[in-house]
Amino acid sequence: MTTSQKHYFHTDENDYFVTSTPADPHPILEGEWMPPPFRATMKPIPATIPQNKWPKLVNDTWILVDSFKGTEYWVLEEGALDYAKHVISEHEVLVPEGGVTVDPGVTIQRLKYNKLSQLTIAYNQAKYSDIRYVSDAGVTRLYQTSPVSRDSLKDATTSFASPNDVPEGYYWRSSDNQNTPFTYNDLIALSNQIANRDWILFDHYQGYKDQLSLILSLDDREELDAIVWVPPL
Repeated sequence: MTTSQKHYFHTDENDYFVTSTPADPHPILEGEWMPPPFRATMKPIPATIPQNKWPKLVNDTWILVDSFKGTEYWVLEEGALDYAKHVISEHEVLVPEGGVTVDPGVTIQRLKYNKLSQLTIAYNQAKYSDIRYVSDAGVTRLYQTSPVSRDSLKDATTSFASPNDVPEGYYWRSSDNQNTPFTYNDLIALSNQIANRDWILFDHYQGYKDQLSLILSLDDREELDAIVWVPPL
């Protein structure tokens, strides 16, 4: 056979070059080649393919199109806390506007969210922590302020509101499971003390949230790290 070896240049369903294979000699016609199979041509691809370019068969002519397949990029979607990582898997797809090709790391939005979560946990722990109350009888003890305890206290003050008095021998149970004699005034006073503390803690918590609103970028990281819950009481 005197003819130099030919090749088939295969394309995918979108006409992008995939691979090449040796052409098959015609079994009868000397020096001829079998026609290329489906989605293939015998027209050679460009000898040199620059970086970020790829051959595409258009009207039986190879052209070089942009190709960034395999490129990783990160995009911060609207309302998201973190950058989402993507990998370009198709030819002629570019990094979208706003996308970055170097891992940007943590966002200020994520750091602020984490800080707010820490502050919220500390706020709730303080809000539902035991409270010290001195009864009319002069007994000082700690009392629970969990949601269940608050509901029980509210039910008791509501139930005894009409007579403004409690049954004989009435008591309120302290955090250490001691029965403390309670008057109706004790119920009201304990409720008010809890409400007053709630307000102080709420106002304190809102102050931290106001501080967070002033943190605008990673340049404020030092100020953000300095925000730490300190009990107001």
